[in-house]
Amino acid sequence: MNTADTGALAKTKADSAVALAAEGLAGGRLRTLDISLRRGEILGIAGLLGSGAEEVPGMLFGALRATAGTLTVGGRSVSARALTPRLAIGLGIGFVPADRARDGLVSEVSVWENELFLVNRRYFRRGWPARRQARAVAAERSARFRISPPGVDNVVGRLSGGNQQKVLIAKWCEIRPSVLLLHEPTQGVDVGARMDIHQAMRQLADDGTAIIWVTTDYAEMAEMADRVLIFSGGVVGTELLGGDVTLRAISTAVVSAASTP
Repeated sequence: MNTADTGALAKTKADSAVALAAEGLAGGRLRTLDISLRRGEILGIAGLLGSGAEEVPGMLFGALRATAGTLTVGGRSVSARALTPRLAIGLGIGFVPADRARDGLVSEVSVWENELFLVNRRYFRRGWPARRQARAVAAERSARFRISPPGVDNVVGRLSGGNQQKVLIAKWCEIRPSVLLLHEPTQGVDVGARMDIHQAMRQLADDGTAIIWVTTDYAEMAEMADRVLIFSGGVVGTELLGGDVTLRAISTAVVSAASTP
């Protein structure tokens, strides 16, 4: 194999390992963002309120309007200005928003209807809903995420906050995302639910899903992230890698970035 062939093969392997790339992404408080996210990587994004960090998940999902930039997922590139939630889902992007009651769940209906909401077309036979099959699939998902109390006919709004959050995450896992965007995924949940969510996300990453984790809980970020980007003034000011991803380092970098003119 000649040098050119070797170089081409190395580039192909590198490209196949990239789950998401954003170039020149801008909009709202976000001035510019260039990132490349590997398959199976958990990327933490931190910054004070107003830094632009909190707008990254919504922008990458098309829920917030971008004014510039290009997004590439699975080898397919789209203009960030044209991105919509429907298109993002088609690209294999899932989004767990910070406000599950407003943006994530239909609280008045059952666990199984929420879990399978995005894929309900799979459970129709000759135009009729295959409820027995759908409920069986949802029961398996609920057991995997340890949703309590058991029972897929339970109304989601009557569950605890932690179990509602697990239903929401199960819903997005059902599309088998190549990229999952998390915005404050354990906000307002108890310790047990937090541990279950952490375990589920580690398994998802081990299976190859790339995860962007935006949170103001820097202890959680230090525990979960492989790499952390610190935002200030709508841009990335600091990147922390490997052994530098600690609670102290993240907190110090966030404060330092906020105090820099």
